[in-house]
Amino acid sequence: MKKHTSLLIKIKKDIEHAKIISFDVFDTLLLRPYLVPTDLFLHIEKTKQASSFAYVRIGAEWEARRKAKGREDITFDEIYNEIYDIFKPLKQVELDWEMRVLIGNPEMKQVWDYAKSQGKKIIVVSDVYLPANFIAKALKKNGFGNYNKLYVSGDLGKTKYMGTLYRHIIDELKVDPKDILHIGDNNHSDYKKAKENKIKAVKYKKVAEQFEEYSPRIKDFKKRYDGDLGSGILIAVLAQRWQKNMLEGNKQVDYFKKMGYEYAGPLAYGYTRWIEAEAKSMEIDKLLFVARDGYTLEKVFNNFNDSIKTSYVYAPRFLNLICRLDYDYIRKDEIIKKSQTSAIIDYFSKIDPKIKKLAADLDRTNWKKLTYQKL
Repeated sequence: MKKHTSLLIKIKKDIEHAKIISFDVFDTLLLRPYLVPTDLFLHIEKTKQASSFAYVRIGAEWEARRKAKGREDITFDEIYNEIYDIFKPLKQVELDWEMRVLIGNPEMKQVWDYAKSQGKKIIVVSDVYLPANFIAKALKKNGFGNYNKLYVSGDLGKTKYMGTLYRHIIDELKVDPKDILHIGDNNHSDYKKAKENKIKAVKYKKVAEQFEEYSPRIKDFKKRYDGDLGSGILIAVLAQRWQKNMLEGNKQVDYFKKMGYEYAGPLAYGYTRWIEAEAKSMEIDKLLFVARDGYTLEKVFNNFNDSIKTSYVYAPRFLNLICRLDYDYIRKDEIIKKSQTSAIIDYFSKIDPKIKKLAADLDRTNWKKLTYQKL
């Protein structure tokens, strides 16, 4: 098992030698439960049953960028000015969704708190089209509200990607760039461009990438991801849980939570996706989940399915046996052991004379010859 060393341990000296600590936002200070940002659009599409929203939303952003002459970035309003009217009501939905799914990065919170304890000036710098007041609210909600200045590319029209946002910060703060330490996940924007501007930079590896290196099973699973929303969310959530466990060190991990995150959750997800695929192949438009086991499965199923209606019935498992009749007889030493199928047939023989007559003539060692239609 590889040992996880926190970012704080690695960069304490860098923080101590800098006057200003600069942080990126997405995938650094704040985390989403997605492997790629555009999965947020797909999640909204499926949940709101807004067919093609993800495709149209991406296209609207590209069109807004095409029209943004002389500016390096665009605004959220400009994106929705380019979107089809039918999707304009999803503008506020997207903002609300972003706010709901964003969570603070606990590893980065350690770095943040240490920088504050050392009396360092803290700035936050992001290449993003979202409004600065939205970013400020999201940061505050997740424990990153106490900073000196926030720089957002959409508002300023300058980006880390081009390096102009770094130059803007240096000029505005009137500091030697060597006094700034910038931390972010993007190799080009957060590391290369910062260093080009003489800023000390630390490349932060995304949590999902750290988790992939740690777990070969996840690496294999990710190969099958191929843009599937459910798989992407599953990997991201497992990565965040893994990070939390690593940061807690030797604290005892709750067995049931570990089982839920690492085994029960993935199993329930995979099983319900198989149910969905089978139902669609059979052109089934409604499913009934039965018994206590079905309660959780229906909840999982409805998180990722938007086309098949479902219902749930709390019922004993015996009802399942009655409906299925799919248990084989076992012959051992010429003695036929009764199975659940016999119990079911005997049960109905007492209720229906026709079944009683059929059962009397039935060779139960080969009961499958008795079709459901004959019964």
